[in-house]
Amino acid sequence: MGDLFDLAAARALRDEGINRAKENNQKWFNDALALLMDPAFQSLFTEFTGEDLRQEIQVMVGIPLHPNAMGSLIMAAVKKEIIAKTGEYRPMKLKASHGRATPVYKWSRNR
Repeated sequence: MGDLFDLAAARALRDEGINRAKENNQKWFNDALALLMDPAFQSLFTEFTGEDLRQEIQVMVGIPLHPNAMGSLIMAAVKKEIIAKTGEYRPMKLKASHGRATPVYKWSRNR
């Protein structure tokens, strides 16, 4: 039972999966990250979820080869201080997400 619950191992597996998704979608990732830094794109939203960004990015950049690529994009945008969590959560609308709560973000002041 002890092997099932290990926060450090869980985070390492998450990061490994996110890095793999990014590497397998490098062109999409680079194009989507550039879009997030574009002031015209930023003017579309004040506060938003990853799902909100996904809808627009899919129209403007395309659909990544793997759905987890969006997670790698959001994590990179947070680390690069392009976006920041507001502390709020909203339910997701995508059927596959089953209405789970997701963080709300805003554009970072350090962009």
